[in-house]
Amino acid sequence: MSKELARPNFQIWKRFLDSARAFLFSANPPRITENSPLREVLRHYPQGVDVLRQQFHLIITPSETGMSLKELSRSYGLPPPQVLFMEIQLAEKNSRISQISPLEAKQLLQRDPSVVVVDVREPGEWCHHEGIAGAIRCEEQALESAVNDLPRAKAILLYCHFGVRSLNFAHWLADKKFSEVFVIRGGLDAWSVQVDSTIARYDGTYC
Repeated sequence: MSKELARPNFQIWKRFLDSARAFLFSANPPRITENSPLREVLRHYPQGVDVLRQQFHLIITPSETGMSLKELSRSYGLPPPQVLFMEIQLAEKNSRISQISPLEAKQLLQRDPSVVVVDVREPGEWCHHEGIAGAIRCEEQALESAVNDLPRAKAILLYCHFGVRSLNFAHWLADKKFSEVFVIRGGLDAWSVQVDSTIARYDGTYC
């Protein structure tokens, strides 16, 4: 067991955690409104077809793609247009994210050493527990600065303690149109068990 974790300095951390979650509350892109035809929505978010089928059991015919989000919502008793659009956006972002096991992550790094690895744990955790060698820490180099100039097809591997916070950041990257975003399922805790036992496991409320 480790020593009690020190209270982290949240200034920089909070900025990026807020950014990672902001997509859930962001306004719709200007080109999409509640009056936009479904065909326009699907042009930007093709995963919307699966959302309508899987979540709302609705199979859209070609003629119905001319309906607006508002009309679609009213005609079929779906959630309000804003909620419907958010579900479609979220599905599109999820399609760019892959949750992989620690062993799969290890294999990914062996195949492609250029993968950008990002440790999104909090500073107080780093004081007591090292992470994966070569990983970018958000306090040392802001995540946005680290990835801003990268090609959107660049592979990025994220991890935290158990894999919850890293999934939030993965959505943030997907919102920025990165298409190869990987999250270690189970986080550093699973990595320390399955890949590198020299990294000590630790308890706490950190996800």
